[in-house]
Amino acid sequence: MPNIWTQNSIDLAKERNYLDLLFRIYPVPTRRDPREINNLVWENIHTFHTNRDYKRLLIELFKLEKFPFDNAYISFLKFDTNSIERNPETVDRLGSFLCNDMTLDEIYTGVTQPKKTSRAMGPMFKNWIISNPFGNTFKIKYRYEDFLAEPKAILCGGDDFLKKFCEQYLSVIF
Repeated sequence: MPNIWTQNSIDLAKERNYLDLLFRIYPVPTRRDPREINNLVWENIHTFHTNRDYKRLLIELFKLEKFPFDNAYISFLKFDTNSIERNPETVDRLGSFLCNDMTLDEIYTGVTQPKKTSRAMGPMFKNWIISNPFGNTFKIKYRYEDFLAEPKAILCGGDDFLKKFCEQYLSVIF
C-alpha cells in the first residue's frame, strides 16, 4: 500500500485531468529555440573537422553547451580536458566518428538542439510554489528557523540550502 501522497497522485492521474493540472505547474513549451553557437567557435569547428584535427575539434566542441551526439565518455573528457592527452585511443575513436561519420551539418544540428524538456523543468515547481497557489493555506519560508516555527509552511531555497536542511534536521544522508 503506497503512502497517502503517492495514492493521491495515482488517483489523480487515473481519474481526473492530470496532464491539464500538471501543465499549471510545468508549462512545457511545445516549441523551443535552438541553442546559439558563437561564430568563432563554429569557424574553428569547421576548420578542425576539415583538417581532421581530432584533439582540437573535441576541445572546441567542449566549449559548447551541447555535444553533437551522446557518448558515455564525453562528460569525463569535457570535465578534465587534460584527459584528452592521456586517452589517445578514445580521442581517435570520437574524432574519427565526428570527421568520418558526421557531416558539418549533422554536427551543427546536434550542437544547436534545444534543451530537452526534462532539463528545462527544474525550476518550474519551485516557481509555482513561490506563486502561492494554495492561497493562505501554506506560508513560504526562506530560513530554517522560520520554517520550523510555522506548522503549515513550505521551505524554499536552492538545492544546497535544502540539502543542508535535510541533512541537519531530517538526518538524511546524500
